[in-house]
Amino acid sequence: MIDKQRAAGIADAYLEKIAARLDDPVEIIESQEKPEGWVFFYESRTYLETQNLSAMLAGNAPFLVSREDGTLHLLSTAKPLEDALAEALASSARPAPGA
Repeated sequence: MIDKQRAAGIADAYLEKIAARLDDPVEIIESQEKPEGWVFFYESRTYLETQNLSAMLAGNAPFLVSREDGTLHLLSTAKPLEDALAEALASSARPAPGA
């Protein structure tokens, strides 16, 4: 079992990899605690600072850091959050690349 602080560290490490690929820092804009773990949402710092729509990320799916073991799962943006969580945990599909 991991705690919220460890989950946030895992999330930050994953987002550092994304930021390096994009050559633009990204920031967590929201986190939600769920029974399964913590869900993190993120956006580019440039967009957050400028509100310039061309700097807004596309395809930045939220992700879950599992409370059980710290595994990171990408979540679908095409479904309500609770359905995306259930799908990710049931199939362990879409593990985050490079996580």
